[in-house]
Amino acid sequence: MKINLNKKLFLNKVSEIRKPPINLSSEEEFLFKHEYKIEQPSNYIYQLRDVSICNHFLYTTKKKSFLDLNFQKPGKNQIFSYFPELLNFKNFSKLKKYRLLKNIFLNKTLVFFKTILIYIKHKIILFISRVMVLLKANTSAEITLGSGVWFTDSWKWANYFHWITDFLPKVIIFNKKNPNSNFLLPENFLRNAPFVISSLKILDINYEILYSNKCYSFKKLDVFNNYSVTGNQRKDLLKELNKNFKKLYIKKQKIEQIHEKPVNIYLKRKANNKKFNSIRSIINESELASVFSKYNIKTLTTDDSDFYDQFKLFSNCKFLISIHGAGLTNMIFMSKGSSLLELRNKNDNGSNCYFSMCSNLDINYYYLCGNSLNNSNIYNAQLLIDTLKLDKIIESILI
Repeated sequence: MKINLNKKLFLNKVSEIRKPPINLSSEEEFLFKHEYKIEQPSNYIYQLRDVSICNHFLYTTKKKSFLDLNFQKPGKNQIFSYFPELLNFKNFSKLKKYRLLKNIFLNKTLVFFKTILIYIKHKIILFISRVMVLLKANTSAEITLGSGVWFTDSWKWANYFHWITDFLPKVIIFNKKNPNSNFLLPENFLRNAPFVISSLKILDINYEILYSNKCYSFKKLDVFNNYSVTGNQRKDLLKELNKNFKKLYIKKQKIEQIHEKPVNIYLKRKANNKKFNSIRSIINESELASVFSKYNIKTLTTDDSDFYDQFKLFSNCKFLISIHGAGLTNMIFMSKGSSLLELRNKNDNGSNCYFSMCSNLDINYYYLCGNSLNNSNIYNAQLLIDTLKLDKIIESILI
C-alpha cells in the first residue's frame, strides 16, 4: 500500500578512496586494488506518521496495511547489499540493463545464484510472516509509544562487526542531530547480541526494547533506508564513532585514574564449539608464540569479555594482530596512527572490510598471507603462517 510519507536525505552519495596497505607487494595487489575507490550510495530517512510495528513488520495503525517500502523487503535488500550497482536499475536503458546483468552473471556467478536462491526463500518466508503478523495485529491490543527510530532494513546483518560499523555510526550521527532520540530494538535480536545494549549504554543513547509477542503503535516513526556497500563503511561515520569513543575513554581515564602503558595484542580467534561452526584458524598458532614473546606482544582472547572491557582494552592498544574475524572490529577503539596486522588467506580478494576500516580510521594496515590447508573454502580457511615473514613484518612496525 502506498502512503504519504516524507523521505528525507540523511547521507549524501560519496566517492571514497582507500589507502593501499603499508607493506603491499605488487604480486598481491590484486587482493586490494578493486577496493581503492568505493561509491557509497545515498541514505534516506522515512518520516512516518500513525504506523505500527509488530515482529519487525511496519503497517498503518488504522487500516492494518503493510507499508510498501524497500526496508520491508529483506530479499530485495540482500540483492542490493551484494550488488549495489543495481540500486537504480529501473532507471537504466535496456542496453545498460543487459550489460550490467551480463557483467554480474559472468564475474559474480556463484554470488548471483546464491542471492537469487536467498531472494526466493525470503519471498516465501515474507508471505507467511505477514499473514501471522496481520492475525496478531487484528486480535491484540497495541502498546502506544509517542515516537521512535527504526534504524535497520535487516537485523540479520547486525552481528558484532556490522553493528559496530554499519548500525552504531548511523545511531551516533542521527542522535547528534536529534538529541535524546528513542532507538527501537527487537527482543529476539538482543538474545544473541548483548553488545548492542552495552554499547548504547556506554554512549548514553536512549533505546526501547520491542517484544515479538506485542504490537506497538507510533504517532511519529523515523526509519532508516540502510543501503550500503557490503564490507565498506562510510569514512565520516566511522570517524565520528571513533571520536565519541576516544572522548569517552579520556573521561573514564580521569574518573578511574587509568594510567596503563600502551599494549600490543595478538587476538586469538574464538575456539570452535557447537555454537561456532567456522573452522577459520591458524593451524600453527603455537609456533607464533615465540615471535610474539620476542616483541612483548600479549596473546589475548575476548571470549568472556563484555563490551566495556573490550572498550578499555583496545582503547589502549597500539598494535593489533589477528586472523580475519570480528575481533578486528575492536580497532574502532584504537587511536589514529596505531597499526594493525591482518593474517589472511593468500587467495582471498573479497574479505577486505578490515583493510577498508583501517584506511577510514587512519590506522596503518599491514597484512600477511598464509597458505590455506583447505583450499576449497576461502572464507573458512585453516592458515599456515610463515613465522620468519611474521617476525620481519612485526620488526618493521615496532622497531
